[in-house]
Amino acid sequence: MMLMKLWMVVLVVVLTTLVRASGHNEAQHDALCGVLKKAVSRWGKEGETLTEPLKTGLKVTIFGNESGGDIEKLRKELPEFYDNVWSGVSASGMPCAGYYSGRSAPHGLVCLCTVGTDGFPFHGRIENQKLCAQFKDALGGGANGWGRSLVVLDDSSEVSQNEKGETQL
Repeated sequence: MMLMKLWMVVLVVVLTTLVRASGHNEAQHDALCGVLKKAVSRWGKEGETLTEPLKTGLKVTIFGNESGGDIEKLRKELPEFYDNVWSGVSASGMPCAGYYSGRSAPHGLVCLCTVGTDGFPFHGRIENQKLCAQFKDALGGGANGWGRSLVVLDDSSEVSQNEKGETQL
């Protein structure tokens, strides 16, 4: 009986330690980063040596469209469509502003590494949580995430704002 109680205490301590140091989406982040790095590497200089089907596939993977784009510009700033439609919740109630997470590798990374509802996984009492191998301070966002937006409709578009009235990325 005493041995069983001891094992239960050990199990609780081990599980508590694992939960406190848990990370979310780290393996998925690493895999998606690997795909993006290989795609950019294969793209080379404007994809000039590639066959047309491979070139088209890499354009979609890297830029999210078949017309392509500028890798250097993409490294410096998010594409313009994030300015107007990135709301955290689309009209259908799904995250990623109506763009599916497989739209492009960079878009998948943004979806994967955005803090969730009520700041998940950084809310609560559990410390040392990571999202995409980063602690809360590195990702920003505080308690804002997918589930903390108010949708305001105007005549031209759907705009999302957080509870403070700020446009939400």
